Amino acid sequence: MTIEIIERQTHSKGEVYTIRVQEKTVKILSLFHAIERIKKWNIKEEMVAETLLLPEQVIIGHGNR
Repeated sequence: MTIEIIERQTHSKGEVYTIRVQEKTVKILSLFHAIERIKKWNIKEEMVAETLLLPEQVIIGHGNR
């Protein structure tokens, strides 16, 4: 699967990414703290978005969260 960041908008708490994935459009808000970590660890925003939207595995936690 490929994802594509098609738009970035400034938000008071970070940036809103508009992402195209599997013929759908999704918006994700990345907080300033997350953006700092992405830069610190030299990770691409696309990789973070792909991990959030297309996880390899989903594990149920406490209270079925």
